[in-house]
Amino acid sequence: MFNIRVSMRIFITGTTGFLGQQLSNLLIKKGHKIGTLARNVAKSDRAIASNTESMIEGEKHKGISYYFGDLTDYLNIQDVLTNFKPDVIIHLAAQTSVAYSFTHTTEVFNVN
Repeated sequence: MFNIRVSMRIFITGTTGFLGQQLSNLLIKKGHKIGTLARNVAKSDRAIASNTESMIEGEKHKGISYYFGDLTDYLNIQDVLTNFKPDVIIHLAAQTSVAYSFTHTTEVFNVN
């Protein structure tokens, strides 16, 4: 892995997933500021909502700036990025359910 010596503003999608959480923690330990987009989760999807809420509560003190919205909403993403002003963007968000992808092809394509 490369060694970054200056503090950077890094925007990461997918920080509620395993890889995103691990990368965020590593970059925070190296002194970087992290911005992330947390999806607006339907109330019917309690497992994801609970994971997102508990992660946000646990990470507040670590210097992660959370923004909420839909990754496919261009205007929202533009506002978020204008507000956070990242030096780097890392896209890790993905819709990983194969079964879901069969019935929501366009949505999965747009997110992934």
